[in-house]
Amino acid sequence: LIVFGYGNGTTKKKEKLKGGSSMKKRVLAVLLASMMVIGMPGCASADSAEQGSGGETKESSGTGADDTYTVWAWDANVEAIQEAANRYNEATGGNIKLDVVTVVNEDSRNKLVTIGGSEDWDSLPDFLLMEDTAVAQFVTSYPGMLADLTDYDIPWEELVESKKSLYTVGGKHYALPMDSGASIAMYRTDYLEEAGYTLDDLTNVTWDEVIKIGADVYDRTGHYLLLDDATSCFVPKQIYTSSGGQFFDKDGNADIDNDIMKMTLEITKELVDSNTMYIAGSWDEYNSCLNEGTGGGVVNGMWINGNISNAPDQKGVWAVTDMPALNIDGATHMTNSGGASWVITRHAGENTEELADFLSYELCGDGAQDYWDYLADFAGYLTTYKPVLNSELYRNVDNDYFGETFFSDVAELVDGAPALNSSPYYMDAQDALINAVVNVVNGSDIDTEMQDAQSNLEFAMSN
Repeated sequence: LIVFGYGNGTTKKKEKLKGGSSMKKRVLAVLLASMMVIGMPGCASADSAEQGSGGETKESSGTGADDTYTVWAWDANVEAIQEAANRYNEATGGNIKLDVVTVVNEDSRNKLVTIGGSEDWDSLPDFLLMEDTAVAQFVTSYPGMLADLTDYDIPWEELVESKKSLYTVGGKHYALPMDSGASIAMYRTDYLEEAGYTLDDLTNVTWDEVIKIGADVYDRTGHYLLLDDATSCFVPKQIYTSSGGQFFDKDGNADIDNDIMKMTLEITKELVDSNTMYIAGSWDEYNSCLNEGTGGGVVNGMWINGNISNAPDQKGVWAVTDMPALNIDGATHMTNSGGASWVITRHAGENTEELADFLSYELCGDGAQDYWDYLADFAGYLTTYKPVLNSELYRNVDNDYFGETFFSDVAELVDGAPALNSSPYYMDAQDALINAVVNVVNGSDIDTEMQDAQSNLEFAMSN
């Protein structure tokens, strides 16, 4: 059974909400992915890959007599949100008390589906961490579950548009951004040097140039320049979205059979056929091949630095730059891959304003500069709040594994990515892309796969 890798190191499976159904071709794609013979075999299971903490939850304590708010979060965010409350109380004289429960992303989604289906609103936490691409799905599937935060005192205009667009539904804002999922390219400089290249040769380049260099790197070193995961297809997703590709038009209609998608599939096929990129069959293998040296680079959200640093022996050899771009008008070197935000639920009731003030103060208000300084050091997170992003903060944050300019280099890639049209069917659209990529890499006709992707997405949206 193949599961989907998620940017925070946990795993996720596709669950069905009212707003989106599984693709008809999922089974075929999974079978094909497991049959893939591209690249080098034998990468072991990644025992060191982070898989998220916990998974059990406690009963919601709500906001009863003890004025304690129940929170669901995962990984570093569990400690980080408690730290936010401590800082907020100290700075403002507030009395925010949190019961932070570890619930991994997959479990959180499943619990919310159950709660929404039964309308058992008392079982909701007061606020929780939610994957950006899932916000529109829950807003649409279960009206009233998540609080509309639009009219609270939150500086929406100061938040990066590409992040904000994913949790904006019908012109209303339903979340406050946590981490940035800004896409970056990271390469092993020792492999590049062995093949006669430097990081500059892979900076501000097109995908066509990457294919030429990657083929040469493989011939000279026996290592692939890039890695990807067949169950997530991180690279083609980012090729598509960085180039202005949309899964849905402004009216919410499926829009995946287009010229940018065709170029994305063509480039992905060339990356594999030229031995520039090895596609692992699972999230675990992806991490294992990354840490064991099968590949010398990745294009993914900046959170990937945590997975890379699981290999202590590679300290100092990895360097970051911008991702490649398609050679077409409107294509950029920026997009997003992964990321999560805080949403407040209807369970907060009359306390919604207090929670909105607390979260806004720390994430995009008076406490933001100090809080994001802490988050960079503690969890490797970058903000999408422009005043902090454009300050001198990230020029002063050193990274012991990647070097002193890592955060400042990534900070330059956060703002400017194309904004995506949100939709409750976003995960269905990504499934359609994944199915098309897997089939094309295994020899299917590109035009046929694009038409199938469009029809499968339309079918999902009609049910």
